[in-house]
Amino acid sequence: MNSCEYIVLHHSASTQRIDQFSSINAYHKRQGFPLSHRGFYVGYHYVIEKNGHVCIAREDDETGSHTVSMWPPYWDMNRRGIGICLAGDFTKEAVSLEQLQSLRELVDELRAKHGIPLEKVILHRQAKSTSCPGVDLVYLMESMTGTKPSQPLPFKVQLAQVVKAIARYLSRQRTPTEDARLRQLERKEDRLEVLIEEEK
Repeated sequence: MNSCEYIVLHHSASTQRIDQFSSINAYHKRQGFPLSHRGFYVGYHYVIEKNGHVCIAREDDETGSHTVSMWPPYWDMNRRGIGICLAGDFTKEAVSLEQLQSLRELVDELRAKHGIPLEKVILHRQAKSTSCPGVDLVYLMESMTGTKPSQPLPFKVQLAQVVKAIARYLSRQRTPTEDARLRQLERKEDRLEVLIEEEK
């Protein structure tokens, strides 16, 4: 059972253009993920395709297979969190407007249904050492106004957010290898900020 205390946001890390739900289902089946009540092996509860179509893989109260938590308070997220995956690799491409619109509507619906506060809508990387979902989907979702999403941040700005997030993580406690990696990230961040300024 899933207590539905959190919503965990993911990306698929795939640039495939269409029907990622079927690809994810086949991959998760090969990985031995449990079959859902809806007849799918997808570990997420929902998948949002690039055109904004929402695919339902699991009932909200079913145990998921989307987040192996590494630190508190995000332990056991598969039994405490609803997993939403957006199709795409947001370290290489931007989130579509249609996806952001569908994400906001779905998150609003789930929060109202299960009484989930906004601070418990988290990114996968908050619960595990990973770059997923690439960009800050909560920020992008909350930056939308009215009934239609505003233009999402440029890809270079989204990428800069990823670099900063990784740099913050590595700055906690570092080995010599991580120190070198952090310096590389800081140089990349400086270059991205220059490019962003040039585009303004």
